[in-house]
Amino acid sequence: MKKIIILLALTILVLTSSCRKVVEFNGSQTDALPVLICQATTDSPVALRLSYSNFFLREAQFPVIDNATIRADLNGTPNAATFSYTENGIYLSDLTLRPDDTLTLRVSVPDHGELTAGCRMPAPPSASDPSILSDFTIDTFPSYSNNRDTLITIRESSLDFRFTLNDPANVDNYYQLKAFFLDPTDNQKRYLSLIINDDVLFEQDPTGDYFELNMQVAYNRGSQVLFSGDRINGLSHVIRGEIEDVRNPILHRGTKLYLEVTSLSRDAYLFQVTLINQRQNGGALSIVNEPVQVHSNVNGGIGILGASSSMLVEIPLGQ
Repeated sequence: MKKIIILLALTILVLTSSCRKVVEFNGSQTDALPVLICQATTDSPVALRLSYSNFFLREAQFPVIDNATIRADLNGTPNAATFSYTENGIYLSDLTLRPDDTLTLRVSVPDHGELTAGCRMPAPPSASDPSILSDFTIDTFPSYSNNRDTLITIRESSLDFRFTLNDPANVDNYYQLKAFFLDPTDNQKRYLSLIINDDVLFEQDPTGDYFELNMQVAYNRGSQVLFSGDRINGLSHVIRGEIEDVRNPILHRGTKLYLEVTSLSRDAYLFQVTLINQRQNGGALSIVNEPVQVHSNVNGGIGILGASSSMLVEIPLGQ
């Protein structure tokens, strides 16, 4: 019997190894491109990171660029900021943008040329009338532990809320929603998962192209919610949603809960949406899904110069 088991194991090993085949990659490798990442906000000076792109099969870290010359034009005025290199490819400036400011960056990289990108800082969003619809809903359901032999009880909690978003008329508006509380132990933001239940903002036409639909309605759940204001143009729209995982004990010590409502520039919005699309599609190493091109507005290289302005809406917990 023992000999039969050994022979059977050897047979399976031969069969499985014979099914393997090494496929050599015959594609061309493009030259590395400079990558500029800058997300400007109204509450901090402009900062950016410069690096080089990397071949997708190479596991090495992205080489940083530490010898670039950066010029910033603000509202048409040249040389409006001074950038200083710090570390890890990061450059800090002495310039803070205000709503409606336009920024153009011109980055000279030795042995490559000039990168250019521009953005306009959107006006901050207008949100009001936050309220709680139901306080701390608890869902309980059975599940199995990791070893699949013990039945356990899972308790999930959520907080239903609503607020009013006042969308300016005849302006292309793009929004991001996040929920967080400040941890009193270290005064750091702790972000929570959101679900926005809104048939107007997230209604999809099943006859349309899937990728174009995702570009339009973005994502209604997760640590960030993204959507365009096209469907509520000029309206005061009541948005209902659900904050998950709110039964953190810290929240029951009087800690305040906030919605972070952000207006994004168009390029910042498209960058976030396509980046999520790429990650959900399997990332750069996916070989079975159609690749997703992450949005870029950098001429002479790749990357993003985006802008955003935010406001905080406190959610009354009634504690």
